[in-house]
Amino acid sequence: MTQKVGLHQRLTARVLIFLTIALVPLGIISVVQNHRLDAEIDRRTALSLQALTEQAASGERLAIQRSFGNAELLAANFDGRMGQTDNCPQFVQDRTGPLSEFAYVGLISAEGWSVCSSDPQVLDFSDSQEFQDYAANPRPYLSVARQGAASGQAVLIFSHPLFDDEGFAGFVSLSTPIETIMSQPDFLGEAEPITLITFNADGLLMTSDVDLQMTEALLPNDVALADLTGGYARTFSGTSRSGRDLSYSVVPIIPDVAYALGLWGPDADAGNASLTPLTSTLLPFLMWLASLFVAWFVIDRFVVNRIADLNRDMVRFANNRTLPKSTPMNVSSELEELNASFMTMASRILRDEAKLEDQVREKSILLKEIHHRVKNNLQIISSIMNMQIRKADEAETRSTLRQVQDRILGLSSVHQTLYQTESLSRLDAADLIRELITQGPETASALSAGIDIRLDLTSVTILPDQAVPFTMLLSECVSNARKYVGGANPTIEVGLRQLAAQNVEMIVENSTDGTVEPQHEPGYIPGLGRQLIRAFCAQLNGSLKVTEPEGLYRIEVVFEVETSKLSQQDF
Repeated sequence: MTQKVGLHQRLTARVLIFLTIALVPLGIISVVQNHRLDAEIDRRTALSLQALTEQAASGERLAIQRSFGNAELLAANFDGRMGQTDNCPQFVQDRTGPLSEFAYVGLISAEGWSVCSSDPQVLDFSDSQEFQDYAANPRPYLSVARQGAASGQAVLIFSHPLFDDEGFAGFVSLSTPIETIMSQPDFLGEAEPITLITFNADGLLMTSDVDLQMTEALLPNDVALADLTGGYARTFSGTSRSGRDLSYSVVPIIPDVAYALGLWGPDADAGNASLTPLTSTLLPFLMWLASLFVAWFVIDRFVVNRIADLNRDMVRFANNRTLPKSTPMNVSSELEELNASFMTMASRILRDEAKLEDQVREKSILLKEIHHRVKNNLQIISSIMNMQIRKADEAETRSTLRQVQDRILGLSSVHQTLYQTESLSRLDAADLIRELITQGPETASALSAGIDIRLDLTSVTILPDQAVPFTMLLSECVSNARKYVGGANPTIEVGLRQLAAQNVEMIVENSTDGTVEPQHEPGYIPGLGRQLIRAFCAQLNGSLKVTEPEGLYRIEVVFEVETSKLSQQDF
């Protein structure tokens, strides 16, 4: 009966207590504080980078907003002057100030002609794809031209639509040199981004602090500029097209018209927020180390070492049936019960195995004794028949008795092999053939007659149930070969080999002098021997083939070796 133990002595309780002590602080502190710190750090970082990007783009913002304001002002003043083109440069200068700040200022009609501009030359924009797209969707729009049609300079083009009672009447086009936009002072101080980029609502790159090739290399690899439009500020981290890890901050300069993109290093942050990641990472790491140590100590001390000792005892018992000499000390109640169960099981196994070995030994001795006595009885019968053969007057009678005697000796050889073999469940067919050939009277008669007997045998294991028909089949085949052997060099050859899978082939071949009875049908074998050979072949579930190559007579038998099948009585 198992003694009842307290809860504190249970292995499960011990492990749970130590793991709870280690993991509760880690769970509470790590989950709650890390979530809060991470969220706050992300929010502050995003706001800081957005604010810094806005400051870095302050000069561009002022220049763009001023140009858009001028375009909107001119649109309001141009209203009603579509057909009045006199003194346009002075008209524009009176409302925008000196024209030197702009590369081009003009009024473009709905047909695409410059009807009033700072350039006295009339320009035709009607074939421009950009004009056609704008005419289809008139709106305040900002685009870029690396070489303006009127000025020949790299400019930003500010467009503001005009409408009359009939609809779209044209638009004001104001071009500001990019150099003028980039020369505007910023209010950022020393916290400069890697570079600052501006782009329009269609994702078209407008300005950059660096050359175009480097700008393309610094853009995010998996995000297009057109995907960053939408009217609200955002911050994200990513990999540039050149493989650098960067932080990107997008702020609108004019919502749905122009945006600024600041590119910052991956460690960019604001204020003292850089201390938070160190704290939030170091504390969980230290707690994890403490929990790992406690868990390792508990499991190793109370579980792993004890189970390893028990496993060694089991392996030692499995290999050489040796029981441990001492009982392990200072172990939990569960492992103590497990060890006691193992000792009980091992003792019972040893007793049962000893009993089974005695029973198997007795059975083996009994079976061998039976085979020995059967073999002796068959030998006695063979001796009696031998006496009868000597007294027989007729040659035919002696031949018939000698054939029966050969069959009895074949059965005797099976029982002799079973008596001498170590395993009663399997026999070597090659040994059976050697036994039958070397001890049979047909062999002695053949050798005395100058017949050469050759053996080509491969070791093949068969069951005792197949040994009897196999031996009888072999005896009949050899008798048949002895009967019809002939030629200048009379020879009998017996072969045995393993084929694919479980199939076995036996061949009995003899030389002839052409006196063999002619074949009447495939597989025909003359006399009683034919019937016996076919009968024994059928018992083996084999196939029989008789051929007569030049000067030879060959019998080939192919059968499948049965596998041992255990029945309920075997247990």
